[in-house]
Amino acid sequence: MAHGGTWSAESTPSGYLPGYTEHNMELAGSLDLSSTTDPQLTYWIRGGIGYRGSFRAQVSTDGGVTWPDVPGTVVGESSIPDWRRYQVSL
Repeated sequence: MAHGGTWSAESTPSGYLPGYTEHNMELAGSLDLSSTTDPQLTYWIRGGIGYRGSFRAQVSTDGGVTWPDVPGTVVGESSIPDWRRYQVSL
């Protein structure tokens, strides 16, 4: 599988998702990055993001109370027919 392996996750709903449908993936637990230097989030996107749709990565630093978008991760309406790589500093 392309872009697979031990440290990968995939979420591909089948069929058509109507507008305003949320499709979420989240870690099963906390990920402590406090002892790292410049941790990076790298992800790949392929597919169509329809009208008023978006892909976004969010992170909580308060135990899940709030989930702000990670700057630079919001991808709006577009068609991405081939895998596209994104990487941002956390």
